Amino acid sequence: MAIVHSVSGLTGIVIFFSFIIATTYFLLFRMLATRISGHPVTALIVCFAAVSSTPALLARPHIFSLVLRVIWYHLLNEFQYRHKTRLFLLPLLTLVVAS
Repeated sequence: MAIVHSVSGLTGIVIFFSFIIATTYFLLFRMLATRISGHPVTALIVCFAAVSSTPALLARPHIFSLVLRVIWYHLLNEFQYRHKTRLFLLPLLTLVVAS
């Protein structure tokens, strides 16, 4: 974040975090779109998730943890339902979330 701030100031930080938040909800939408057969229903669920997680977005560390949780859930879903073994990534994600 120091690099982003030195290059573009506070505006760059706001744009950077906006991109991370948008990426989180886009990943959630794509993951749910494979399970739910209607895009309007999926969009409604993602909107509910966005509204309910708004207080968590006020703290900077939670923004990163939200996107990592979506990735974590996706990896577990892939293992359980599609038998893809990418579980070796879970400890790496845990290290990223913990630091």
